[in-house]
Amino acid sequence: MRSMSLLTAVILSSAAVGGTAVVSAHQVQDSEEAQERAALQNAKITLSEAIAAAEKEVPGGKVIDAEVDIVNGAASYVVEIDKDGLQTVRVDLETGKALKVAAEADDVDDKVTGEHDGDEEEDEEEDED
Repeated sequence: MRSMSLLTAVILSSAAVGGTAVVSAHQVQDSEEAQERAALQNAKITLSEAIAAAEKEVPGGKVIDAEVDIVNGAASYVVEIDKDGLQTVRVDLETGKALKVAAEADDVDDKVTGEHDGDEEEDEEEDED
C-alpha cells in the first residue's frame, strides 16, 4: 500500500513540476480511429463505390481488404487487391477517383505523402552485395 502511495505521489509531483503530458499508444490509436470514423461519416461515396473504383484500376483482382485510412491528415479509402501480388489503391472519399495504385502498401503512402520508411536504402545495399 505504501509503495502505491509513493508511486502516486511521484507521478503527481512530476506532472505538476514538469507539466508534460504523457500520451499512451491507446490514446493515439483512439484518436486515429475517431478521425477515420468522422471521415467515413462525411464521405461523399460509399465503401462499396470505392471498391468498385479500385477494381477498375486493377481488373481481374480479388479484393482482400478495404478501409478508411488517414495519411498526413488526409483521409481516403484504401483497397487492397490480390493480383500478381498485393496491389493497394487509394480512393478519394469525395470524388471516388483512384488517387494512387501501388504494388505494395508502403509505396502508396510514399507517393501520397512523399515519405518513406528508409527500407529502400537497405534494399539497394542488399542488391549491391
